[in-house]
Amino acid sequence: MKKLIILLIVLLPVVGVAQESKFNTEMNSLVKGLDTANKQPMFVDLLNGFYRVSEMEKEEWLPKYYAAYCNIRLSTFSQDPDKIDEYLDKAMSLCKEVEDYTSNSEILAIMGRIAFMKTSLDPMTRGPKYSTMTKEFLNEALAINPKNPRAHLIYSQYYYYTPEFFGGDKETSCAHLEKSKNVFAVQNSKDGIDPRWGANLTDILIKTNCN
Repeated sequence: MKKLIILLIVLLPVVGVAQESKFNTEMNSLVKGLDTANKQPMFVDLLNGFYRVSEMEKEEWLPKYYAAYCNIRLSTFSQDPDKIDEYLDKAMSLCKEVEDYTSNSEILAIMGRIAFMKTSLDPMTRGPKYSTMTKEFLNEALAINPKNPRAHLIYSQYYYYTPEFFGGDKETSCAHLEKSKNVFAVQNSKDGIDPRWGANLTDILIKTNCN
């Protein structure tokens, strides 16, 4: 019995390392898939993959984050406002499942994107509620990490597409894009599982909106 206990103590760290390695391997594969995904079925497959990993690793925030991101991307393939709302609501729910999400800059940034997209479905009716939510989420994200390029990218879209009467401002939008671009220039990587999306969109928006 004593030998068995000693053996279990020795094996526990090995099992932990193996589980961590499996998690990283699966996540790496899925995140790389996001780099090239551009069609609805591709995002459906990736979403299911992130859901699967999330169920196995309930304490990890990244699978939920990417599942939320996939739901956001899937919403852009639909023309049905109710279906779009459904995707965005799923994304928001996933973000709120993350423990201590209010202290996570990346989660807050993507919640800002969700709120902004819900505003665009019915600006006149939803503007007062969701515009405020958008700014609150993004302000909190940048308070935690002032160099979060995705928060700056989403803020740039908020200021660009919001009418001037309600606080929109092209100059402020472009200033956020420049901040996003500068951070991506030194931080962007095609490796690892941390969020890295947004660099290409930042470049496109600078060319189309700020020149």
